[in-house]
Amino acid sequence: MCSSAISLVLKRLYLIYKELTIFDDEYIETINEAQIQAYVSAVKKYFTQEEVDAQIDFYESDLGASIIEKQPIMMQEYAKDVRAIMTQNVSAELKKALPIMIEELKALK
Repeated sequence: MCSSAISLVLKRLYLIYKELTIFDDEYIETINEAQIQAYVSAVKKYFTQEEVDAQIDFYESDLGASIIEKQPIMMQEYAKDVRAIMTQNVSAELKKALPIMIEELKALK
């Protein structure tokens, strides 16, 4: 897939996202050329032009638009839940390690 085709795909995706107001102009402006090139490289490596076109067609559909709209909210909720789980796990591990650490510190005296 040539770079011009990828650029065209990215522009079409940008217009779709912008139309759905998932990303505001301020966010879009933070996307720099290096990020775009990293995305282009990954797309070229794993997807054919046919697959990219199918993704665009899907995200232009009502179902695809619905998924795009819900995805950020779902990911925020997921991230919040995962943070709570990780905090709980780290706390449990620290409680186990603390007596050992105290003994080791006492041994240094």
